[in-house]
Amino acid sequence: MTGNDRPVETEIKLRVPPEARAGLEQHPLFSSSLASSPEQREQVTTYFDTPALALSRQGLSLRVRRSDGRYVQTVKAMGDGHGVATRRGEWEWPVSSDAPDLARVAETPVASALQREELNALQPVFSTEVCRTVRRLRLDDGTVVEVALDDGRIVAGSACEPISEVEL
Repeated sequence: MTGNDRPVETEIKLRVPPEARAGLEQHPLFSSSLASSPEQREQVTTYFDTPALALSRQGLSLRVRRSDGRYVQTVKAMGDGHGVATRRGEWEWPVSSDAPDLARVAETPVASALQREELNALQPVFSTEVCRTVRRLRLDDGTVVEVALDDGRIVAGSACEPISEVEL
């Protein structure tokens, strides 16, 4: 792919205190005709890397997400933004299980970032368990913004941290 036809995602992700969620859901925009009905999803996402974290060091991530009985594998490249808004390359495919499909990984920058033995050494590093509420906003100019409110936790071995965020 050339730089112009590379898949790109632009996202804004903000941490929010858990007690602020109710206030966000009551925002007038969500009760307007511009907003879709809320959709709830339970998601478990496992992130993979080598024992030496070779992907992370090169600005790449590999994950497999399970939601509604389906699995989706995603590779993301480091964003070009610093701070709240990020644009980055993203490659995504349905897969048959929670293990990465290495044939699909070979179609992404991961293939040039890792040696064959490193690809074979990929292992789960951490996972997220999230209840996601999604709404789509259709703005007057035709722009569609997906708003995701996430509550859950990050788990790495015996360590665990709560997640409470809004993603646009």
